[in-house]
Amino acid sequence: MIFTPPKNDTNNITRDELLGHVVNAMACCPQFAALGIPLLSEKLGSTHKPAKTDSLQALPICLEAWGPAAVKPHLQAVWLMLKAELMAPATVEGLTPDQLLTKHAAATAAAAALTQCIQPWGPDIWINKCYLMLFLKILCNIWG
Repeated sequence: MIFTPPKNDTNNITRDELLGHVVNAMACCPQFAALGIPLLSEKLGSTHKPAKTDSLQALPICLEAWGPAAVKPHLQAVWLMLKAELMAPATVEGLTPDQLLTKHAAATAAAAALTQCIQPWGPDIWINKCYLMLFLKILCNIWG
C-alpha cells in the first residue's frame, strides 16, 4: 500500500495504521479468503519490497481470522505463494549482506505464515507439522 499523509495532517494517520485497518477489513469474514488469498499472493510476488512485507504480515492474521474451513480450499495456493519465499535464501550467490538479510527476513515471515496456516488444523495434521518442522530445520541449515 502506498500512502503519504497530506501536509498539515491533523489526524496523524500513518501508513502502518492504515495498513492495519485494511488487513482487519480483509480478515473480517471468512468469505473474503477466496479473494484475499489471490490478492496477497499477487502482492507477495511483487518486486516492491513494502508490498511483499505487507503481504507477509497480513497473511497470518488473515489465515487465523478466516479459519480452517475457509482456508482449506486454498491451501495449495498458500503453499505455492510461500514456497518461493521459503526457498529464496537457498540462492544466495552474489548477494550483498543487505540483500541476504532481506531474503532471510522474508523467508522467516513466510515460515511464520505457513506455521499459522497449519496450526488451526489441530492434532489431525500432526504429521504435516513434523514434516514442516523438518523442512524448516533444513532451511535453517541452508541459511547458515
